[in-house]
Amino acid sequence: MEDPNDNAPRSFDCIIVTSIVDLPPMQKSCLTSSTLIRWPPSSMAKSLKQMSDTGELEKIIDAVLAANAQSVEEFKAGKEKAFNALVGQVMKASRGKANPGQVNDRLKARLAG
Repeated sequence: MEDPNDNAPRSFDCIIVTSIVDLPPMQKSCLTSSTLIRWPPSSMAKSLKQMSDTGELEKIIDAVLAANAQSVEEFKAGKEKAFNALVGQVMKASRGKANPGQVNDRLKARLAG
């Protein structure tokens, strides 16, 4: 029998529950109405913050355009998928921190000019 005063952290204390069906059986049995689910964990909060430095975004775009000359040429030839590939490379280089709207706007402006 568990001690109700035992507040020792468990490996599954910070989880996202979209549906109880998503949980493994062991965790389902431990989930009660009093279970605290915190999101995002404080250790992840900083890593989820979007990039606000436009100078840093411009540097990433420059590097992506230089490294993906073929995609640039394909986009200029009318292939929209090439633009999506460039956006994906910028997002990858920023580790997902770049604002997708800013990436689209700045990339389109750069490719138009």
